[in-house]
Amino acid sequence: MKVKELLTDETRWSQGAYAHRADGEVVKFSSPEAVSFCLVGAISRCYWLLKDRKPIYDAVCDQIGESFIPDWNDAKERTFAEVRALVEELDI
Repeated sequence: MKVKELLTDETRWSQGAYAHRADGEVVKFSSPEAVSFCLVGAISRCYWLLKDRKPIYDAVCDQIGESFIPDWNDAKERTFAEVRALVEELDI
């Protein structure tokens, strides 16, 4: 599964933690109860092996112009539309 298949709408995206349950509680990105994910959580969920995630992290960092993806994802002004456009553009 690609990130763009996981982050299909705003209800599947989160800020402030890698993943949340339906009730809003924080869970691990690998939890079967996880229903929403930040960008890093979604990448981790879709690409289990670090060797597969590393080039994706690098591509995201290059695209956003930052070296720490959670800061970008969790920025107060960040929108789901921006995250969605990024994953579409990178085809991840």
